[in-house]
Amino acid sequence: MKSLKNRMIILYSITTMVIVVLLAIVFNESINTIFREYAENLHKKLVNRTVERIENQYDIETGTFDEEKMERIGLTSLKKGLLLRIESVNDNFRFDIRTKNEQECINILQTVEEHMHMVYPNFRGEYTENKYVLKNEQDGVIGWVYVGYYGPYSLTVNEAMLVSKLNNAIFWSGVIFLLMSIIIAVIMANRISNPITSVIEIAKRIATGEYGVQAQAKSSVKELEDLVYSINEMSYALKKEELQKRQMCTDIAHELRTPLCNIQGQVEAMIDGLWEPSKVRLENCHTEILRLTKLVNQLQELYILENTCETLYMCKFSFYDMCCKLRNEFEKRISDKNITIRLQVPEDATVYGDVQRIKQCMINLIANAITYSSEGNEIGITYRKEGMKEVVIQIIDYGQGIPKEEIGFIFERFYRVDKSRSSKTGGMGIGLSITKAIIERHDGTITVYSKVGEGTTFEIHLPL
Repeated sequence: MKSLKNRMIILYSITTMVIVVLLAIVFNESINTIFREYAENLHKKLVNRTVERIENQYDIETGTFDEEKMERIGLTSLKKGLLLRIESVNDNFRFDIRTKNEQECINILQTVEEHMHMVYPNFRGEYTENKYVLKNEQDGVIGWVYVGYYGPYSLTVNEAMLVSKLNNAIFWSGVIFLLMSIIIAVIMANRISNPITSVIEIAKRIATGEYGVQAQAKSSVKELEDLVYSINEMSYALKKEELQKRQMCTDIAHELRTPLCNIQGQVEAMIDGLWEPSKVRLENCHTEILRLTKLVNQLQELYILENTCETLYMCKFSFYDMCCKLRNEFEKRISDKNITIRLQVPEDATVYGDVQRIKQCMINLIANAITYSSEGNEIGITYRKEGMKEVVIQIIDYGQGIPKEEIGFIFERFYRVDKSRSSKTGGMGIGLSITKAIIERHDGTITVYSKVGEGTTFEIHLPL
């Protein structure tokens, strides 16, 4: 199978060769046409001047031509490829250059024929003779001159050599141009194929599990640059995903190990008779089982959301009513921490989406805000429309904030800003991952803005 590089070189070379050949043919035909027209015009002018010279040599008194002068004119014309035969009207004068210089006439015609075939190998010419009337103002027609030549047209030695040199120049120019084109084709093929080859090598390495490798090829071609960029981004994304999978496996193992160890320890102690199977101990085991169940359910829910396996029941609903109900549901928690939830939501505020899923997002975000807010702080919920395209919802707290270097990981599975959060609050670090998945299923976006010591804002954009 031929490589792209070789195919491009061959295709470019063939294309260039065809163009060169066509241009050579066009130039050659143009030159031939120009010289043919030039030769034909020159021949006509030469014949007309010769006829005029013969007419000027007519002697009115004797009514005939001077033979010596006619011979000189005949010899001069013979050197230019014209064979003259002259007859007077009263038949008292006849001149034929072939009877006086037969061999020279043959040589001249052969030389002209050789020159024409040297320039044009397929040229088909033959001896041609045209008759012209000789006139005089006083006597009218005074005779006839027959002009013979190798036709339909002929070139002189110098003209034939010039045409031959031009044809050679065109040929060698074409050869040089073709060689230059092949060199350019090789350079262009390398510039196009090298990035592609680099991408292929990277793709092969990625296929073997070597994620994160980057193609270093550069190209001034936008499509190739985009191709290199895309494969590099894919490699980076696969590496990131692989790291996330490993981290997730580690986190899941950690999350499962703690409750399982607790259950195992308590059950074994009761089996061995070290502990009495009291109600309190059984309730502890039940609590750990519920924790495991919740973790598994959340992981399943996250999988369903991220893989678009669930149908969303979309409708327009009152966002103001939802916020009021949520404030009532969180009343005990905000009372315990003396926190106020301030609503900046118009009464006619609406959202288009799945009611239960949007409510789940708001519960997760409000719960986080309460968890990370200090006693006596305030939590804000705002709503505004951005033109006729989307709504913007913000959940604002004035708690401890998130370090800048950790903001990029806030939506990852099992990630916790507060490493002690598991023991302190029972959170498993999946809530924000689920929230992000829900918003993206609604073709929306969620962004977090935070500053340590000042608080955190989660901003949701949803299409109308």
